[in-house]
This record gives sequence, C-alpha cells and structure tokens, in this order.
Amino acid sequence: PPVAAEALATLLADAKAATAASRWGKATKLYREALKLEPENAEARTGLGISLVLSDSGYREAIPLLKEAVKSEPTNAQAWLALGMAHQNLGQDAQAKGPYQQYLKLRPTGTMANEVREALKAIP
Repeated sequence: PPVAAEALATLLADAKAATAASRWGKATKLYREALKLEPENAEARTGLGISLVLSDSGYREAIPLLKEAVKSEPTNAQAWLALGMAHQNLGQDAQAKGPYQQYLKLRPTGTMANEVREALKAIP
C-alpha cells in the first residue's frame, strides 16, 4: 500500500538525518521501525547494522546485518568499516582484518583510514 511506502520513506529519511547528526540511538530505533514495515529493506538493514556498531550497543546483532550489506553492496565502505569495528569490539581481531582491509581499498584517505591502519598493525 502507498501509505506503508510513504511511512517507510519517512522513517528512512529520519534515520539518515539522525545518523548524520551522530544520534545513533535514535537512528537505531528508526531503522528498526523501518524493518518492521519492510523486513527485507537493504537500506534499513545496513543502516541498523552501522548504527548498532556506532552506538556501541549491538555488535553481535550488527554482524549478520553488515555481512549481508557488504555482500549486496560490496562498495559500501561504511558497512565494511562497521563490520570490522563490530568484530574488533567483540575481541575477534582476526575476523576484523578483512573488513578493515576492504575499507582501506575503498577509502584509502577516508576519515577513519589512519585509525584503521593503526588497528591493522595491532592485529597479529
């Protein structure tokens, strides 16, 4: 129905605005609401995964969402970065390596590139 599509578009726009303002808790809530309307929505799943990592609240929950995100959108540097961060925050350094390397391939001069290089040096 058009009403659901409109509601979904509004939720996604509000979630993006919350993400842009680094309001991760609000973004997480909005992406969850969007997924209730359309559980297979890739944008909402990716956004939820990223906001869970950046809010330091749901690394385990974020990993499958982000793995799916990078599979369907392999050039999404932000999703690769969040996937690496999620693994690293769970103490899974070996699993963080690949996503971090992929992030650097996509964004060699990205805002987090230096931090990611440092993190990679620390991983045996």
